[in-house]
Amino acid sequence: MAELSREDLATKKDLEDLKKELLDNLASKKELKQELSQYITKEEFARELAKLATKENVEVVARQVLKNTNDIAALKTEMRMGFNRVDDRLDSLETKFDIMMSAIDGIAKEFQNGRTEQAAIDHALSRHDNQIDDHEMRIKKLERRIA
Repeated sequence: MAELSREDLATKKDLEDLKKELLDNLASKKELKQELSQYITKEEFARELAKLATKENVEVVARQVLKNTNDIAALKTEMRMGFNRVDDRLDSLETKFDIMMSAIDGIAKEFQNGRTEQAAIDHALSRHDNQIDDHEMRIKKLERRIA
């Protein structure tokens, strides 16, 4: 065994300094309570666990989702049928509109023809008025010669 020298032996002062150093490094009760307060207790854990959904809760929600999905599908079908009816009505209205526009085009053409005919009549009347005026002048000249 190796021999111990006086330097290897601890004095009372060394032991007291070591004790003081150890005590300085240890946490107080207050510090330990503070550190532990951030962790959840068994009771708190049990309360939080009770708040979580159970298998029955999940099944109820799944049934609701399935029912809502079916309702949405039925609503989509109804909407499609409604849109088809609206499309059919629009097609019918479009056909009626086309017929009406064709009739209006015919009436407008008749007006145009009437205007053209009226212009021709007015021109013919103007020409006839000029001829009558010319004839009247000739007749007056002839009557002056005879008289």
